[in-house]
Amino acid sequence: MGKNGKNSKTVEKVRYLDEFLKSQDLDMAIILHTSRKTINSFYKDKDLFNSVWLRKLSKYFLNVKHKDLIDDSVDVKDLPDYTDLLIQQKTKKIRILNKFLKDKENIDLYRAISVSQNKMANYLSGHTIPSRQVLTRIATYFFLDNKMMLDDSVELPPLDKIILDEDLVSIQRNDVESQLEKNKTKHYVSRNWRVLGYKKRVKLIVNLVLVALPLVAYTSYCAYKVINNRNETYEKYQKNIEKNPSLPDEDIKNMPEDEVHTDVKIGSQLHNINSVNANDSSYKVEMRVWFDFNQLEYHEMFYKKYNNCSITESPYSEHDKSLWSQDKWYYNKETGEFQEVADNVPDVIQMEDVTITDPKDGVVNPLYLLETSMYPGTTSSNVYPTNQNMWIVGNGDFDADTHLIEMERSYTLTNKETGEKEFRTFQKSSFIATITKKFDNPRYPLDSVQFHIYILPMQLTTEYVRYVPTDIIDLSSAQTIGNEINNKNYTCSIDENVYETGVSPYFAITGGYKLIQNDKFDSLVYGISYYKDNEQQLLSRTEYEIIVRANREGLSLFLQAFINLFSIIIWITIAFYNQAYNSEDAIGMLGTGLFGAISSILVGISMISDANIFSLITMVNIFTLAVIMIMTWESIAAKRAKVLNDKVAIAYRGIKLRVLFILLAVSTLIMFIGLPIASYIWEFGAALL
Repeated sequence: MGKNGKNSKTVEKVRYLDEFLKSQDLDMAIILHTSRKTINSFYKDKDLFNSVWLRKLSKYFLNVKHKDLIDDSVDVKDLPDYTDLLIQQKTKKIRILNKFLKDKENIDLYRAISVSQNKMANYLSGHTIPSRQVLTRIATYFFLDNKMMLDDSVELPPLDKIILDEDLVSIQRNDVESQLEKNKTKHYVSRNWRVLGYKKRVKLIVNLVLVALPLVAYTSYCAYKVINNRNETYEKYQKNIEKNPSLPDEDIKNMPEDEVHTDVKIGSQLHNINSVNANDSSYKVEMRVWFDFNQLEYHEMFYKKYNNCSITESPYSEHDKSLWSQDKWYYNKETGEFQEVADNVPDVIQMEDVTITDPKDGVVNPLYLLETSMYPGTTSSNVYPTNQNMWIVGNGDFDADTHLIEMERSYTLTNKETGEKEFRTFQKSSFIATITKKFDNPRYPLDSVQFHIYILPMQLTTEYVRYVPTDIIDLSSAQTIGNEINNKNYTCSIDENVYETGVSPYFAITGGYKLIQNDKFDSLVYGISYYKDNEQQLLSRTEYEIIVRANREGLSLFLQAFINLFSIIIWITIAFYNQAYNSEDAIGMLGTGLFGAISSILVGISMISDANIFSLITMVNIFTLAVIMIMTWESIAAKRAKVLNDKVAIAYRGIKLRVLFILLAVSTLIMFIGLPIASYIWEFGAALL
């Protein structure tokens, strides 16, 4: 028979059972989990009931089977009379016990067996037949045999024979009463609002606005500062310097046609950063810097610059270019004489005439000593007062007594395949320099520092010298490092060290800083930029920049101050809650909170005294003091109203206290949870800590 077919007998039988259920105070619509409107539409149209419904309905009756409902040969009169119809007794038993407990002890059964009120309502309405576990729990509560609840054929004992645990009932009754008392205060604000007159209502709103606006404004400003600086720090830490940027357009435009510049490889090793002074953004750096360059290229550049001529006017013609790779003679600077020994310096740089055969005939090139004194890694100091200043530390001054030329070596690289030689010079200096206005604090509330160190030529512009940052310079004979010049296809004429740009093994930053250790951000950044002293300058100078990124190493002071303040604000919040919701005097708790806040603020001030920034620890200091002052004033006012027994004033203060409590609780969560997460924990902060 189809689902939507017509069957008046089935409809009549369902109607018969429906009427019986109504007599038992049960609703068939609830039992079948549908609406009364849907059932009535079936009655009207005589549509066949859904087979699932019919099966569920038959299960609810003990002496009506599913086939009795769908079988056309069974009439309504064949079904048992009302007096003989039997339905499942679990719903009835639960109803009886619920009414018994309610009448005798004023406790609902759902509270007695600890189930939700909605679930118990489903049991009582017949919507859901309780599970074996629930029925067993009910039997245990009333000291009944489980069979009385599980077996429909077994009836409950007389109600006067049912036993209850008086101690348990007493506890549950008190719980119900306390819940009722809680419900009385649930709408505290709306009820007390009716107590207030028009003027009091206006005054309350104005006072709340006067307190709320500054608090909201301050909290919003703090959030803005933290998030804004977090974003700025992202930009600063993600910004790296280009290794080999293109020449500026203005330099290309103003560059002479016959320029011959020299590429000078530059690298560095940091030893120490100390004497960090936040007041003037200065510090001292102890480091090494090295320069590596092609001697012949430098000679061509030098000849052009200091003879004020073009390279085509060189004293050596094109057909004599082969002489430029000759290294037959050695010039002794102390004696001023030549020796027939190779010295890794092209003879064309040292001699006026490279074709001589007798050392006695050798005449030094008049520009040789001047040229070598102006090599790119040379600078003067107390130790070398006659040297030319060929490079400087940007915005910094040497401690002249500390500057030392540790090494200056000429060497050759010989191509294994072609035999061609490249004459190069390596210079290495160590020094201590004081650098001013070259570090920044991009992150609150702890100092997250970027130290900027600049090395640039003293005067030589991009027409003459251009720095090229180099991670490794290999001066070993093995030549195992692979790069554009030093690689396995070459042999080196000397056997020195392999110099790698970075920090020394004993590198340290004083003042409680350490290099950040994170995959997202480089703790050391090297690159080239271009620098002009003024707008009128036609050509730039190349600038080798080193950025050292460090973070506060010690968090103990910050954590001590922050945790203390957080504990205090929780203490104040508890006092505020006690005052607002329990009408208890909280003034005694405020003194303890104020004393703790002052001590924590002093710790915080000692931590950030050198930071010179509006930090998160400062933000929470101010916030904590503001909360204490607001709480103290409101507590005194509430106590005064209570002493005067002014019902209107008590209602007024009660509403104000509750609203302020919510406002301060939200602000506290933002200041002590939200802002630290934004500053530290959320991705970026975790990376730097």
